[in-house]
Amino acid sequence: SKKNILNETLIIITADHGFEAGFPNRKVGTGSASFYDEFIHIPLILYNPQISPILINSLCSSIDIAPTILSLVGINPPDSFKGYPVFSEDVKEREYVISEHTHRGPCDLQRKPLYISIRTKEYKLIWKEYIYNKDISNQQFELYDLIQDPFEKNNVYSDSRYSTVQEWLMNKVKERYKILKGSTNIEI
Repeated sequence: SKKNILNETLIIITADHGFEAGFPNRKVGTGSASFYDEFIHIPLILYNPQISPILINSLCSSIDIAPTILSLVGINPPDSFKGYPVFSEDVKEREYVISEHTHRGPCDLQRKPLYISIRTKEYKLIWKEYIYNKDISNQQFELYDLIQDPFEKNNVYSDSRYSTVQEWLMNKVKERYKILKGSTNIEI
C-alpha cells in the first residue's frame, strides 16, 4: 500500500484453546477442563516482513504470548509477567508447563474443584480435584508417556515403571496447589 503499513504491523494468529477430537478418539463432551494436547496445543503465528521465520520446539505456555509480542515490538515486558518470549533462553530451558482450570463459571479457588496438568516434553500428568468428596478414590489421576503414546490413549498412572516421574510430577502439582489455594491440604 501507499503507506507501507505492513512493515509497521505485527500480525498475530493464536487461540485460547484447541478442540478435542471427540468420538472415536475421546469421549464426546469431556469439556473445557480437558488437558489433552489437542485441547491445550494452540497456534502462535507472528508475521512481519522484517521477522525471520523460526519454528519453536520448546515448551511454551499461553503466558508467553504477551511477553513475546512486547519483545518483538521493542518493549520490555514488565516484571509482573510470569511468561517469557518464546525465543528466549528461559523458554528453551523450561522443564515443564502448567495448565489449570476451575471449570465453568467464576473462578472460585476455595469452593470449586481445581484441575491441574503438568507437561514435560516426555510426560503429562493430569490431576482433577473433587472438592465435595475428599475420598482419594474420587480423585482422578492420569499419566501419559508422550514418547510412547503421543495421542494420550494409555493412562500409565498405576504402572510402577513410572513411579519416579509420577512422584516428581505430583510434587509439582502439590506446589502449584499450594500457590493457588494457599494450603498444602491436598489429598493425593
